[in-house]
Amino acid sequence: MPPNEPGACHLGIGLSSAANLNDALRLFETILQTSDRTRPHVVSLSTLEGRRGHPVLVELSTRLSLPVTFYGAAELQEETSRLQNPSEALYRQLGCHGVAEAACLRSAGRDASLLIGKTSLGGVTMALAGWPVP
Repeated sequence: MPPNEPGACHLGIGLSSAANLNDALRLFETILQTSDRTRPHVVSLSTLEGRRGHPVLVELSTRLSLPVTFYGAAELQEETSRLQNPSEALYRQLGCHGVAEAACLRSAGRDASLLIGKTSLGGVTMALAGWPVP
């Protein structure tokens, strides 16, 4: 599915040191069910540059056959006005008010909206942005 086609969506992911693959896969399925989307609707994963090489992200990307886009904290910070759940604590720690929500919004583009806000399981946080299904 083309990245900007109606129904396409982008998954943002945040990972803590406690993240594991089982939680990531379970949360991904929950996000899909909640959004009434199927796996083919998801066209990308995105996250903070500092998570490049994180084993959970690498394995998730491989299992889902999805490319990963990495953003710097300054790029994610530019999405703050669009976030449902901005975090001052995260800003103090990383320099951006959100990772999962900001990353998926950044990947989806200016005309997209947040479909599923920040949702967490264990050490994994995900959000979904895109366009309504026609």
